Amino acid sequence: MYEDKSALRCWLQGGVWGDMSCKDIPTYTHCGNCPVYSLASKSFFEKQVPKNYIKNQNANFSVYENREIEADDESLFVFEISGKILAFEIKSVYKIERFKNIHRIPHKDGKIIRGLVNIGGELHICVCLRQLLGLDNCESATDTKRRMIVCKHENKALVFAADFVFGVKRLPKNSVEKKSETDEDLLSSFSEKSFVTDGMRIHKMNLKKLFEAVIKRHL
Repeated sequence: MYEDKSALRCWLQGGVWGDMSCKDIPTYTHCGNCPVYSLASKSFFEKQVPKNYIKNQNANFSVYENREIEADDESLFVFEISGKILAFEIKSVYKIERFKNIHRIPHKDGKIIRGLVNIGGELHICVCLRQLLGLDNCESATDTKRRMIVCKHENKALVFAADFVFGVKRLPKNSVEKKSETDEDLLSSFSEKSFVTDGMRIHKMNLKKLFEAVIKRHL
């Protein structure tokens, strides 16, 4: 079954890079966690490179012109913390895991830097976005709903704990909310822009600012 779906490249059809109609998205959250995608990746790297492949590819790319590609909407990875709906760029989201035990780091108060967490055999620093963004301290979500989001930026990785994960959402450009000049709270300072759609206000986070704040001020 996995081989059949892999051959159809289902992640581009009904997956997060398609129309998101795949029935397995609620289970795996992202195609990168799905065994079909893992099998396709393994098959791709195990196959032999065709003769003259590099030469042909060089010829193909040499005729392309640099041009800007316009899109009508923006796909983001959306999640919730303390009642606020936040979002990361999909390319920055490396992995989604169920909530795991966090091991405290000596000489850290555990507020913003929660500690170390084991993700796939690797230790990563877990950051409390709730504290970093100055959000209300209400953890109503149960561990069955909470998730850990592993993000990467410039070869560095951090883990952010979320109360609930909505997954990938496509947000129309015309739903962007104009940023008020009076917004001076921490959430606004770490947000690139906000979308208002389906009765929700979704804040797209500036991952560069988040990483800089954590690394320079709290590590």
